[in-house]
Amino acid sequence: MQIKELITDDSAVSPVIGVILMVAITVLLAATAASFFLGLAGDNSSTPQVAINFEYSSDDNHNDDRLKIAHSGGDTVEADNVAITVSDVTTPSSAAGVITTRLEWPKLTPSSPDRLSAGMSVNVSKHSLEHSGQYSGLKGEKFSMKHASAEVVWEDPDNSKSFTLAEWTSPTA
Repeated sequence: MQIKELITDDSAVSPVIGVILMVAITVLLAATAASFFLGLAGDNSSTPQVAINFEYSSDDNHNDDRLKIAHSGGDTVEADNVAITVSDVTTPSSAAGVITTRLEWPKLTPSSPDRLSAGMSVNVSKHSLEHSGQYSGLKGEKFSMKHASAEVVWEDPDNSKSFTLAEWTSPTA
């Protein structure tokens, strides 16, 4: 047998390379399909990118602490999909002295906007809680947010997921 014939004989190379390529393509397609069907490809919902600022003020003379929550930049969002959760607000007559409440952003403003955009703000205060209809007996009471926390939550309208856009904790807590 001639050495030249062995070097030029490549009849077995094509089938082996073909099989390797077919197995690689099959594995790649199976991995892609599995990631989509099992939800590993990530969530396709687009959480809005929103800059939220918190401004806290305490007024001992009028028995009213106030938390201004402002949409200072980013995406415009539907107001119905945004909620504010305020925890550990204290009043003398509330059960155990602590209120935890979930407020819908549109209900806190007299003119309820459909969409929230940069420059809009809302005040969480004794007055806004009374206006929302959740607490009507706060007149004359000390309303303290000195140990409170708040978060602004966006709820995805396409599914039941919610995402925290911003959080605040009282500087005196």
